[in-house]
Amino acid sequence: IMLVAGGVGIVPFLEFLPSLQRRIVADAPDASEESNLDSVACFGPKQVHLHWYCREVGLASYIWFNALRNHAKGWESNPICQGRLKIHFHLTSLQSTTSKGDV
Repeated sequence: IMLVAGGVGIVPFLEFLPSLQRRIVADAPDASEESNLDSVACFGPKQVHLHWYCREVGLASYIWFNALRNHAKGWESNPICQGRLKIHFHLTSLQSTTSKGDV
């Protein structure tokens, strides 16, 4: 699965990611039997790539530290979802240290 968001358009995905994770876990075959271990590892999407394009470093930092980092930890802590979520940040602008008068 490839998800693409831009700027504050990341907000719907902050709700979607945990929902997708819960769905993958709920629909996975029972891992209690040794014969099902291989089928659990292969269940659902092999990877979920979230590409987020953002021009504001402050917004990217805020969303990462207050939401996305926790989502990533949640996916990695679950054996069924471990290694599947890939988050790609694309900063489209760098903050300049010069003011308008210094140009």
